[in-house]
Amino acid sequence: MDEHDTSKTHHGFVMVDIGEEAGALIVHTGSDLQGIEIEISPAGMDEARQHVAILQRMMNGRSFWAAVFPSLAPGVYSLWRPGRPAPDQVSISAATITEVDWR
Repeated sequence: MDEHDTSKTHHGFVMVDIGEEAGALIVHTGSDLQGIEIEISPAGMDEARQHVAILQRMMNGRSFWAAVFPSLAPGVYSLWRPGRPAPDQVSISAATITEVDWR
């Protein structure tokens, strides 16, 4: 697994790749989860997980914490939250950015 510096505020843009065959997911969290990696997998396919880190980000002079899955095929997914034995379920639609709030 690649190492990333998750201790800094990220000012760059996140490029999402959405369209007729893909949507994206943003998971908003509190600062207490900064640097934690969360995972997502197609529902029923727990072994096919992807992961991203929760990072502090800046937009319009304000801080927030979020993880971004920039391109996911439409469908239902299991979103694996740290400290919980069972995942949340989230539906991803084509050409849409879905947002989940864990704050």
